[in-house]
Amino acid sequence: MQRVDIKNYISMKIFTVTISAFLLVACGGGGGGGGGGGGGGGGGGGVSNVEAPSTLSGVAAVGAAIANGSVVAHCVSGPALSGTTDSSGAFSLALTATHLPPCMLQVSGGSPSVTLHSFATASGRVNISPITELVLSRVLAGSPAVAFGSFSAAQGASINSGLAAAKSYVATQIAAIAGASSTIDPMSGVFVVGDANDKVLDALGLAMVTAGKTIDDLRVGASTGAVLSGIVPPLNTSGTGTGTGTGTGTGTGGFPPAPRPPSTTSSKNVFWLRGDGSIFEYLTSNQLIYSETPSYQPLAVSLYKSIKIGFGGNEVEFLPNRTLPTIYRDPSTQGGAYEYKLGLNKVATSAWLLDGLYPGMVVTTPGRGCSPGINAYYLHEVGIDGNGRVLNFAADFSYNCGGGDNQLQGVVRYNSTVPSVLQQVFAVAGADVGTGEGKLLVLDGSRSWSPASKIVKAHWTQESGPSLDLSQCAQLICKTYSPLLPNGGGISKLKLTVETESGLTSSDVVSVIMKSNLDKQSKFEVWGKGFIARGDGLGSDNNFYDSSAKFYVPKYLSLGSVYENQTIERVNVAIEGLSSSGNVGRYNVALMSPKGSTLAAGEYWDFGTGGGFEAFDDISSIAMDNVGSGAACGHQIGNLLIGDLDRDPNDVGNIRSMSAFLRINCVVLGIVEENSSYARIWLNHQPSNIPVAKISGSNQVVSGGFISLSSINSTSTRRLDTKVWRLVYGASNDLSAMVLSDDGDYMRVKVGSNVARGTRFVFALDVIDAAGEAGTDLFSVVVQ
Repeated sequence: MQRVDIKNYISMKIFTVTISAFLLVACGGGGGGGGGGGGGGGGGGGVSNVEAPSTLSGVAAVGAAIANGSVVAHCVSGPALSGTTDSSGAFSLALTATHLPPCMLQVSGGSPSVTLHSFATASGRVNISPITELVLSRVLAGSPAVAFGSFSAAQGASINSGLAAAKSYVATQIAAIAGASSTIDPMSGVFVVGDANDKVLDALGLAMVTAGKTIDDLRVGASTGAVLSGIVPPLNTSGTGTGTGTGTGTGTGGFPPAPRPPSTTSSKNVFWLRGDGSIFEYLTSNQLIYSETPSYQPLAVSLYKSIKIGFGGNEVEFLPNRTLPTIYRDPSTQGGAYEYKLGLNKVATSAWLLDGLYPGMVVTTPGRGCSPGINAYYLHEVGIDGNGRVLNFAADFSYNCGGGDNQLQGVVRYNSTVPSVLQQVFAVAGADVGTGEGKLLVLDGSRSWSPASKIVKAHWTQESGPSLDLSQCAQLICKTYSPLLPNGGGISKLKLTVETESGLTSSDVVSVIMKSNLDKQSKFEVWGKGFIARGDGLGSDNNFYDSSAKFYVPKYLSLGSVYENQTIERVNVAIEGLSSSGNVGRYNVALMSPKGSTLAAGEYWDFGTGGGFEAFDDISSIAMDNVGSGAACGHQIGNLLIGDLDRDPNDVGNIRSMSAFLRINCVVLGIVEENSSYARIWLNHQPSNIPVAKISGSNQVVSGGFISLSSINSTSTRRLDTKVWRLVYGASNDLSAMVLSDDGDYMRVKVGSNVARGTRFVFALDVIDAAGEAGTDLFSVVVQ
């Protein structure tokens, strides 16, 4: 079996999948104002000298609506206009008498996160979409982003003069790819999902994904006036196979033939989709069975895991019931569209099993219980005709794919000759892992599965990179830790091999991406037992690493008139908290200065029970949810340090890099708890002059004895503020709770009396200085 790694595929391809519909009208209606006339007005070179009417409004979308996207407009006069798209992608920017069209618009960020541009010759409706991006790329013969950054009256006149020709060019190119022409103005026109214009965009999106191309590829081609069908081949490419059924005898339903046929032949003339097989969360009711023997009992509206294939109103939905999946089709899709969600984020209004994979290869899915890199099911065959009607489908589903109460498990065979039970096994090493040095590391291979036999053996081996301790990795779950690393960190590749009781074997590889404490990075770390830690009494070490993360800090925070005219620094970070009842909740940490004053690098704020510092949104509810049962943390004391802080001088609300260190103690009945909580937030931060952590003590201990370790030899060029001790290797059940001195200089823990000789424990020490910089040391103790 050939294995294709597409662990990063979903994030890279969401855009190309969602372009399949462009569904601007699905995101909002609106009149057709706008574009008429090119620039008119008394010798203004395309600049209107008529008083600007009220708004520039429309929809920003890439198939799915661009929700919460930042929309900015530059007109030839007047200050920049800005706004935000709503959940349907709609936006409206109010013009004043000082704003004279034409205007150039940009949408950026949002969900899905893209940057696109458009152009309005007058006020009224204006769409922002991949099509408008291509039109501007042609008329500018270059990047719309560059033109937007320096937009002027001269550029407006130049764009306006070439707009008609650019629209004609793009319409011709899209028609060549999609096999049909659109009849609307891409800048200001309105179309209806399911009509002829929508089907053109459906076909364009399918062609792009089939060719493995993105809007970036077409943008470059459009800027040079290239033949875009040479970049994205037309969908009507004739095939070479022979077929019967719905085909024409010499083609494959209008689609390219499969590069590799499936192991079993089909008498149908089909296109073998090459799919990522993404399983999306879909909220619906009133589903109807699309099968010969209906047996579906409608349930209350609920959240299901489902798969849909097909297009053009002929989609077939594979929706799990309480036991095994059944084939479904919702008749409301005729002339309409599904809305898919991945977690809480809208992904697409149409989705297919499309990717660079071939039938018969392992596929991966994102989602709850199906994170990227998890082999959710095995795709044998799937075929549709040129109208999007499903002809056959065969796949085996792992129990681990669904999540919640609706696990997707078993087999689906629809008009297929593929056997229902296959002698195969799939090793699943999991998604790639990002972490820092000296961290507990758990590699989870428990999602490995076989449709026909039980897995009885598993072991992990290292293929490359910094050496990891794999002595506890002769099983599906591998528990180890990341080593201390030099500047630049390292990447270790680990291979999981599994074997079934029938002797079948399979392997999968995962990458562990480790950053050094010296590396420039963005991360969010939480530990301790108070407000921002787990409420299970065990403390936490929740880590978030994302080198491309960006936190946008608004200039003004809407907290009422008391803050109306004051600059408030605020960084919102979502963290997962576990309450004493076991419920998981998502909270926002809000770091802001006392009483609305501006934070600056090097400032250190202390706050007490009566102070003006707000550490959290809804601090009382978080406190109640994150302490032991019966405790009430209605008050808090602590401090916040802002270390590095670099603002964009042209937009002071945009913090380009920062480091913040927050410490909070819980106050119960006037007594400060000994166990604090800590949060450290880095955004593109480059550590400097980090402290040196040093653990001292004995490397040996006897069963029933005490492990006593010291941190007094740690050094720093700044004052050491915090010392955190962690167990990163070994069973915590074999040890008593850690006992620490008040300053963290000493740690003591007792080993259980029945712990076997040779058992090893590894402890980590993090020392954090007054600037929030940290150093780490590791120390190994073996039971003699």
